[in-house]
This record gives sequence, C-alpha cells and structure tokens, in this order.
Amino acid sequence: NLPQIRCDTDDETMLSMANAFGAPVIMSSKAREGSMRGYANELNVPCILYEAGEALRFSDLSIKSGLTGVMNVMRSLGMIKGKVRAKTSVNASRSYWVRSESDGLINVKLKLGQRVNKGNILAHVVNPHGGESVALFAPTDGIIIGISNIPVTNEGEALFHIAQFAGDEIEVANDNLDDFLAEYS
Repeated sequence: NLPQIRCDTDDETMLSMANAFGAPVIMSSKAREGSMRGYANELNVPCILYEAGEALRFSDLSIKSGLTGVMNVMRSLGMIKGKVRAKTSVNASRSYWVRSESDGLINVKLKLGQRVNKGNILAHVVNPHGGESVALFAPTDGIIIGISNIPVTNEGEALFHIAQFAGDEIEVANDNLDDFLAEYS
C-alpha cells in the first residue's frame, strides 16, 4: 500500500489530523462497526488510520513517513512542541479495486504510486498452460495506491487499488506523490 490516511473527512478534527500527518493521499472512509476507529467514534474520540506497506514486510518509506506523520499530528494537537512539517495531502474522491478476470500468472506492467490513465494496461494475466494472455486495463484515470504482489491470481481477486481525484486534483496528487517519494526514498 502507498502511504495513506483513512478517516471521516466530514469531521473537521479528523481531516485536520489527516492533513497534519502529511501522507500523500487521504481516503474518505467511515469507520466500520467493531473496528478500533468505530469504537473511538462511539467515545467521540477523533481517530485516523495510517495504512502503508505490505503485510509481513518492513518498508523504510512506510516506517519513516509513519513516524514523521505521528509526530506531526502530536505537534498539531499540542501534545509536543515543534512545528508541523507535513507535505500537502490530497483527498481522493473515491477508490476501487481492479480484479483479475481469469486465473493465471500476473505480469504487472505498472507499479505502486504510478499515475494511470483510462485504458492503460495494468497487467497481463497469463495462463501457464498456454493460450492467450488477458490484459487488465485501468477503467479510469487515477493513482495506484495498492497492488497485490502475489504472482498467481484467481478470477475475481483484487490486484490494483486505484484512487480517483476530482478535477485537476490528480495533477496536485501526482506532484505531491513525487515530492513525497523523493523525501522518503
């Protein structure tokens, strides 16, 4: 996962915390019942969720940006002294998963954080027993914020998580992402 914040962007306090964190993308996401965020909301405690990296793996980018983000939020809330050093975040208008249309091996053509345009080939699903490969296309413009690294897929499995942005916000998001990756890579 590309570093991102999930929160209820209709809540001013949560949105302020998300912006202070400084992840390149903010996803509007209501808390799920039974989740930690859901419980915090029941207690009227503002809560944001940082999502980054890959399961069972350490990522320097995810760790460094996460630590900086937590410190920024603590500064913005007056919990510690210092100036918030956050980059500008951009709110995604929505996101969706592109799923495999067949079983096979994945030949990924684009990478995490890359901008896509409607019609770009994201990957080919190749049948290991022969036959033609099936191309997966980006249904809209956006930025890849999540990608499966498993080389084998079954029909219907989620492969690419794409965030969409309103109007010219994709240009801002793309520029911010470049700055973010340059700082933490």
